[in-house]
Amino acid sequence: MVIITMAWIMTEQKPKGVRYSENTSQATLWQFKTVIETGDLRYLLILDDYETLPEFDLELLNVAWMEIYQEFSDISGGNRADLWLVKVKRLTSMQLNYQRHASLLRVIKMFPDEEFLAEAAADGYMISLDDFDKTFEKAYTRLMRMKNQIGAFQREQEKEDTEESSLEGTIAMLEKFQGYQFDEYKMSVKKFANIYKAYRDAQVHKK
Repeated sequence: MVIITMAWIMTEQKPKGVRYSENTSQATLWQFKTVIETGDLRYLLILDDYETLPEFDLELLNVAWMEIYQEFSDISGGNRADLWLVKVKRLTSMQLNYQRHASLLRVIKMFPDEEFLAEAAADGYMISLDDFDKTFEKAYTRLMRMKNQIGAFQREQEKEDTEESSLEGTIAMLEKFQGYQFDEYKMSVKKFANIYKAYRDAQVHKK
């Protein structure tokens, strides 16, 4: 039963035909910006619209995001001091944990199995088959608390952001440098990173 259930979970986490951006050449500036703003790695998926995001293997998306993050840093000069890059690393980690825990609790709700309960317990969700409804409700309450913490973190970051420290501010600065408005849905992260590098090089030569 557990093997069958795990196979079903993997199928649900990887919808057929759904692709995702794996590097800076594939990822658009819009995807990059939206992941940074929301912390939701599913915006790396290549979809016709993003009104409803499907479930997907978040570990795969996290590997892709780390690759994009690394490539961007390397191309733009290897400077990881950009505040919006530092902030998104924590936010994506929080979102990844939340989405993984939410998926696990959804499975437990449908298939309460000792193996899944043990996995949940390792993450601090103590659910008992003997008192399933009550203990599951407590676990769900804890999950919602995590979701609220993520929302609070996002709101706090929005308060602290200034034009200079935000990605939006960086985009506006580079658009002024280039003399045109970027098409965020078509511009690749790689092109954006190279423009950023050109801007930084120009600032160095001014000194």
